[in-house]
Amino acid sequence: MLRARARLDRKTYTKAIEDSQKVVLGDLRKVASDASLSLSYRVWADAEEKLGQQEQSSTGKDRKERVVAVLQRWQQAQPSYRTKLQREMQELLET
Repeated sequence: MLRARARLDRKTYTKAIEDSQKVVLGDLRKVASDASLSLSYRVWADAEEKLGQQEQSSTGKDRKERVVAVLQRWQQAQPSYRTKLQREMQELLET
């Protein structure tokens, strides 16, 4: 599992989410390679998760749900990652 270990601030994670969404949801997805899309989804999901861990409050659960929503969107866009993403979603929901 590709996971960044660096501790970044809220602003950096928010910017990472915005940039990833530009690739995944915007016009860039039409020209992005499968690997670029996959990396963008990973950055988006990881940034949502890290923000949730930093918040450590009731919004942390909301973040977990947001991570699952990102992973579900990724699964629909790139079915080849289905098994891996289902496993990751299950682990998130169990914690």
